[in-house]
Amino acid sequence: MQAEALNGAGHLAWLQGDPARATELLEASLTLQRAVGHTQHLAYTLNNLGLVALDQGDFTRATSLLTESLELRRQAGDEWGVALSLNNLGYAALLEGDLASAESLSAESASRFRDLDNSWGTALALTNLGRSLLESHEHARSADVLGECLTLSQGLGEKVFIAECLEGLAGLAAAETQIGRAACLWGAAEALREMIQAPLSSAERSHYERHLREAQGQMDPETFDRAWAEGRAMTLDQAIQYAL
Repeated sequence: MQAEALNGAGHLAWLQGDPARATELLEASLTLQRAVGHTQHLAYTLNNLGLVALDQGDFTRATSLLTESLELRRQAGDEWGVALSLNNLGYAALLEGDLASAESLSAESASRFRDLDNSWGTALALTNLGRSLLESHEHARSADVLGECLTLSQGLGEKVFIAECLEGLAGLAAAETQIGRAACLWGAAEALREMIQAPLSSAERSHYERHLREAQGQMDPETFDRAWAEGRAMTLDQAIQYAL
């Protein structure tokens, strides 16, 4: 019970933006979990520690922790956990720039979640798959995946996923020199993140800012800012309709 309580408190600290405290609590939980040897709880704690390490930019440690979590979930026959771990490893690969692995892992995760008839997990994996395809310049496939993800996320009411899809589609629009459309979608995503109090993680920000800088260099600042403001003024339904 103590190990599970520490794990829960560590996860909460991470969500509240305190990675140092999260790491302290999760590592304490991990020590207890290893002593007890409860495979599923150990896998969960390893997964949480991996996500915290990922947010801090420690890709090597994150990948090691997430891989160990995946292997334990395979051993336990935890199909949902396997699908989730594959997604998280795909996300780590995306942030690290290993696009081939990111695409492969995210696609396998999405396929497994579909087999489980788990719409939430499917949307989660499709978000990462769509962004991986965008980074690989596979624009048509990225548009299809992000569009499907956005529709699915809207039905689920998952606003964080919606924001990520809007940002992905903004990056896609920018890559296709539709700068006004990109600015509008980024503005809508920014407003949504502010509304739900879900800022970009530090690990994601470098990708976001790179796409943003490239787009801003292709349009005069006043026009860009006006399109951004138009996006911010949209309702959520309007932003989704515009994106699709």
